[in-house]
Amino acid sequence: MEIAAAVASNASGLWSGAALEVRKEGKDKVRDVLRVGELAKTVVVVGRKRKHCDIVVDHGSVSRAHAALIPVYTLAGEAELVVVDLGSSQGTFVNDEKLEPSVPVPLRTKTDVLRFGTSTRRYQLREAGVTKDVSTSKKQSAQAEVARNETELSRADRDAEIARLALEMSTTAPTYSLTPATSSLPPDNPGDKKVENEDDDQDEDDEGPRPVQAPASVFEDVPRAEQIRISAHTKSVSAIAIDKAGSRFVTGGNDCKVACFDFGGMNKANKAFREFQPVEDQIVRALSFNPSGNTFLVVLADSVALVYNRDCVELARTTKGDPYLMDMAKTKGHPSMITDGAWSPISKTQFLTSGIDGTLRLWDLERSQRTMMDNFLMSQRIIKAKSARATRVAVHSCAWTPGGDRIIAGCSDGSLQVWNVRPNATYIRPDVTIRDAHLADNEITSVSYSPDGTQLASRSQDGTLKVWDATPLRGTYKSVFTSSDRLENNRSQTGVVFSPDGRFVATAESGFGDLVVFRLDSKSAPPLRLRLAEQGSKPVAVEWHGKLNQIFVGCTDGSTYVLFDREKSSKGAILSSSREASKKREFFASTEPNKIRQEDIILPNALPMFRKDRVKKKARTDVGAATVQAAPQGQPSSSSSSSSSSFLSSSTPHPAKESGSTETSSTTGDNDIRAQLFAHRDNDKDSSKRVVLADRTMEADEEELSAKRR
Repeated sequence: MEIAAAVASNASGLWSGAALEVRKEGKDKVRDVLRVGELAKTVVVVGRKRKHCDIVVDHGSVSRAHAALIPVYTLAGEAELVVVDLGSSQGTFVNDEKLEPSVPVPLRTKTDVLRFGTSTRRYQLREAGVTKDVSTSKKQSAQAEVARNETELSRADRDAEIARLALEMSTTAPTYSLTPATSSLPPDNPGDKKVENEDDDQDEDDEGPRPVQAPASVFEDVPRAEQIRISAHTKSVSAIAIDKAGSRFVTGGNDCKVACFDFGGMNKANKAFREFQPVEDQIVRALSFNPSGNTFLVVLADSVALVYNRDCVELARTTKGDPYLMDMAKTKGHPSMITDGAWSPISKTQFLTSGIDGTLRLWDLERSQRTMMDNFLMSQRIIKAKSARATRVAVHSCAWTPGGDRIIAGCSDGSLQVWNVRPNATYIRPDVTIRDAHLADNEITSVSYSPDGTQLASRSQDGTLKVWDATPLRGTYKSVFTSSDRLENNRSQTGVVFSPDGRFVATAESGFGDLVVFRLDSKSAPPLRLRLAEQGSKPVAVEWHGKLNQIFVGCTDGSTYVLFDREKSSKGAILSSSREASKKREFFASTEPNKIRQEDIILPNALPMFRKDRVKKKARTDVGAATVQAAPQGQPSSSSSSSSSSFLSSSTPHPAKESGSTETSSTTGDNDIRAQLFAHRDNDKDSSKRVVLADRTMEADEEELSAKRR
């Protein structure tokens, strides 16, 4: 049906009763009802980004601002609802027909089926609106049909006006506000599973304007005045760990490599003092130092975790569990991939690991049993995470409280489970459980306690960051803060961390590629967004060191950024950024290794251009000494120290000269000893004097005498 009216000025009066019935594809049961008329808005936006939209469809194929629902009047005075596609990549469909971008299409009550992208949800208009004092007689209907035909020429102007209004609506900068406990927005569709890494090529265009930036005065205590960039990996930096003193830190990445740094020996070149690969082709998922800083834990995307000392020498590794045992309590280690790990903040030898086998395991370098191979550890304690139905559930993240008295686990069913650490405890069930902390089937990529242990932060792939009151020892935690903006998270190691004073919480965001910092004591303020890496690179791992007051951020391009402020921070990157790189390092790091500058030459006499031809000189001397003959009696012999040329001109006559050879020194050359020796060898006439010992030998005489006797 064609429409010939502009957008209504009073939406609430026009379609206050309008609602969309939500059904699953192929089923008649109504799963939900979205009362769009109660929103009291002229234009209702449908999309995936909560801060851009009024109706949120949490599906990977839905763009951030996907489509718009607009109430209009027809010439007959009837209120109708039109849908406009806002240039989405996966399209908007009415009765399985894809809509053209910016072209309004009316929705008929109980007839047209609306679909966004490839979502399995179907939407039908239950009530299009109310009429504006118009009779429903057949005569008036006929007049309305004539009026529609007469307005054929005004369709282009009408379509352009609606498209302009929709475009202005979609490009308006959103305002920031915290999501109240009872929001008027429709709830997210829990049945639609989020598709990871399915953002289309037009996501950058669909993001819209960047969120409102916070005033600088609100976040003046966040160290961000300067930053250094450390390039030690070729792929994403997935883990960062700093020792308690802040003198050394290690980074791990998806390039399966661990890089070790020492601020005391670093300069502006920011080079690692050691790099190694713990296990071939296994990415690094987590790193953690012990309280003394002399050992650190390396967790790989494997069933084995390794322990190294301060000089990156392997001390021990965990044993792999038996994958054929159903009871995980009877295995000596993780039979499948380890997801996270953390060292106890109060023990130099005890550390914690979590795995997709549904267990958390405690290990001790001194007390844990070892296999026949001394460097393989067996787990000391086993903690099982359970779902609401008491079934096995994977654990994606884990952490200790600062006092080391509690352990937190982020599970795949969206729950957070906490156990109080006690000697010889059996850990049958968790002491604190938050079942609906996050959406199910979305990884809780990181959990972190505040420095005083009173608050807990959790980061999930459902696009939220939540802070909980962690003071209760039993029961459940209450949420004290939830990010109102959707924070994209498509990495399994996306981190979250508190500031040293507990007033701020920082996390990485995969959508805009920002480091996002929230201020907890001023919840009405918008977050601070810091763009660190180059275009296309996103932050992943985040650490905020308490003693240094510096923020470490690992990015997808393999770089690690250290943010600091010379007035608020101490040591660390401040020391290394003040030291110039040595010339030797600059030379070997040069992009032209074959280019030698004059100032780089230290021993010029060692260069080939200044070196004497010693080899040739020695060869001539050896050949001349081998051809020296005894001088005749009465003539002095040539000195052994004389050169080969003086020897040829000495009192010892040359055989060729004594024999009267026609060859002269000009033909053979006095200095060409080899040619002269060949000439002497080829001369058949030997004029040198020889001493004849006897004409016959004794053996010959004896043979002749014997012959005569016979």
